[in-house]
Amino acid sequence: HPLGIPIPHTAILPRKKERIGENLGKFVEQNFLAPNVVAEKIVAIDYAGPFGRWLAEPRQAGRIAAALVSFLPKLLGAFDQAQVRGFIKQQVLSFAGKIDVAPLAAQLLNSLTVNGRHQQLLTAVIGQLSILLDANKPTIREKVEREVWWILRKLAIDEKIYNKIVDAVEDYLREVRDAPDHPLRERFDASLAEFIVKLETSPEYREKGEAIKQQLLQSPALHGYLEGLWDDIRNYLTSDAARPDSVVGKRIESALIHLGSALARDQALHDRINQWLRELIVETVREHGHHAANFIADVVRRWDTDTVTQKIELEVGPDLQYIRINGTLIGGLVGVIIYSASLFF
Repeated sequence: HPLGIPIPHTAILPRKKERIGENLGKFVEQNFLAPNVVAEKIVAIDYAGPFGRWLAEPRQAGRIAAALVSFLPKLLGAFDQAQVRGFIKQQVLSFAGKIDVAPLAAQLLNSLTVNGRHQQLLTAVIGQLSILLDANKPTIREKVEREVWWILRKLAIDEKIYNKIVDAVEDYLREVRDAPDHPLRERFDASLAEFIVKLETSPEYREKGEAIKQQLLQSPALHGYLEGLWDDIRNYLTSDAARPDSVVGKRIESALIHLGSALARDQALHDRINQWLRELIVETVREHGHHAANFIADVVRRWDTDTVTQKIELEVGPDLQYIRINGTLIGGLVGVIIYSASLFF
């Protein structure tokens, strides 16, 4: 109280502490955290540019990648392993169950025929057949010896029969391999085209494809593989993370460097990232700005009255004194003027 006189109106701060805190919080929220105010302040800030240049430096990307890789085993171990196994299995089976096998097979075969790749595949198969024939010549010889009459073996005719068979097959495979217009290649073209059409249009082939798919989806071998898939992935990632030359770490580092370079090079991506961040900031302020107001009100509410008085007097006390003095002087001056005017009029 001024001069120790207990004037009731002077103990405003202690009595209005909660109201001061609430009003201060609302003031900050409405004038500093208003979405339009924040949007206006951040519209010219470039987030993507400096971040992209920083991220494109191998040293920085390497540090981030190393931190992510070191955290990876803990992250993988935090999951409920049984739930993850079940989730992966369910997702794969659900996705596979929606596949229409026959049309998909037709699309794959159609893509195989582009630029004659199916003929290249046929050439590769013929090459493998030639290798297989050469590796099994002793078996073919034994088979011929067992099948021909004993008298032909005595006359060594079985050897001639064997040579004729092997030579004929080798010659035929060589002809198909070396002749782009060989009749077998033409028949292969026609058969493949016909098969693709049936896959695309035939209900019978569609039903066969669906039956094969269902048989595969119900296979115990597939279910066992899917149940163990997560363990294989987790074990690989965990062991890789422990290596100084982690493959996953190198991939992450490369991806981060590429992202940083793309932010510097691709103006459209650069602008999209900036716009996304600005919208995120404004939306965050819109959704959570009131928390700041509540926080300020709670802090002021927890202060005792002496702390409130001390902090406000310390920060704005001199200004309040000037306000008080100016108010007194101006009020007194106005009173003198009014009193003087009343004497004359």
